[in-house]
Amino acid sequence: MKRKTFSELNVQLLSIDDLYSLVKSTGDRVMIVFKTLPYYNLNELLISMVESNEKMGLHANIQARCDLTDQLIEMNIARILSFEEIKKEINFYLKHTESTHQEAALILQEFFEPFRKAHNDYSNSRSEIYYEIIMKYRSSPYLIDAVSILGFEMVFTNLESMNAHYDSIHKIRSSEISKHEFSGNNLKPDVLNFYLEFCNTIEQLANNTSFPEIISLFNIMDELRKTYPVMLEKRNIF
Repeated sequence: MKRKTFSELNVQLLSIDDLYSLVKSTGDRVMIVFKTLPYYNLNELLISMVESNEKMGLHANIQARCDLTDQLIEMNIARILSFEEIKKEINFYLKHTESTHQEAALILQEFFEPFRKAHNDYSNSRSEIYYEIIMKYRSSPYLIDAVSILGFEMVFTNLESMNAHYDSIHKIRSSEISKHEFSGNNLKPDVLNFYLEFCNTIEQLANNTSFPEIISLFNIMDELRKTYPVMLEKRNIF
């Protein structure tokens, strides 16, 4: 029979937030599989892992940061939709029968062209792109005229407002991270050690026992581990 091994995951590279999430999810799922763990020292290990993780989460103020992250994700989606709405409306007026509207749409199409590719490039900051769009629009009577003809003023105002709100929340979140990261980092090694020891114990049991609960737990934990390399990539983008 092929030896069971957990999917490769360099947990040392995980951020405090991701490590906290991984260990908390692991602990929660263990509780679902077992009300108690009558195997070797799993109970003691589980308690140590969960308690050290909760302590790290408290010191790093992770819950508040997660709430702010959720807000940022929602606001980023709203900004993107607003930008897409502008492009959609421009395309609509390019086909308009009235020449004045067509000309205004052509002006805006030409103005937005350099931003289309940059907007889809994650190496660029969307905030900077939106600020540049608004700044150039506000300073150009030519563009203001075109926007006014098509009645786009509110859409541009909304984009400007959402972008400013996004940046303000982003700064708060960054401040929270810098204030609490050091405290959380001091506790990270303990969480890592308990998690790795717990994984090693489950892996050994999965290979040396026939308990279906252990095999089930191994599979659940392995599926969890597989999601985190993807999360690391997404976090680098975000």
